[in-house]
Amino acid sequence: MASIKGVTLKGVVRFKGHEGEPCSEGKIYLNGKKVGCYKDSYMMGPRDIDFDSKEDEAEVESVCREYYAERPGERWFEDKEPDIDEFLCKLYALVDNEKFFKKCIKQGFPILAVYEEQHECEQLMGCKTVEYAKMKIEHNKKIVRYKIYSSLAELDIK
Repeated sequence: MASIKGVTLKGVVRFKGHEGEPCSEGKIYLNGKKVGCYKDSYMMGPRDIDFDSKEDEAEVESVCREYYAERPGERWFEDKEPDIDEFLCKLYALVDNEKFFKKCIKQGFPILAVYEEQHECEQLMGCKTVEYAKMKIEHNKKIVRYKIYSSLAELDIK
C-alpha cells in the first residue's frame, strides 16, 4: 500500500469543486491506526485537516519533518518549514499513482514512470520495460525529475 514512513490515506473519495476542479477527502492513518481525516475545500481554499488528538498531529508532523529532512530538494518551498498540507499532497499523489499503476499492471504494463516537465504537473506512463521507460524519458529534454517504479512495494516509502 502506498505510504510514506507509515502514514497513508484510506477511504479516499474524489469529488468536484464548485468550478469542476478535482477535490478529494479521506482518512489519515499512521502505522495502521486512524489518526485523522482531510478534505479539500470545494472553493479552492486551504485543505481541512483534522486529527483525532494533538498527539496524533504531533506524530504525523514529526514524520513529515523526518521525511523532508532525508530528501532535500523535494519540497515546493525550501525556505519554509515542512508542513502537513504539502506532505499530504505528496502522499495523495503517491496513492493516486498506486491506483494508476495497478491499472497498468492489469493491462500488461508492469513498469510505472512518473515524471515532471519544467513548470508542469506530474505525468504518468505505463511501460513494458524499465529500459523503454528510461529511453522515453531521456529523449524528452524538458523532463526535470522522474522516478521509475517496477513494483507496487516501491510506493511504500520507508
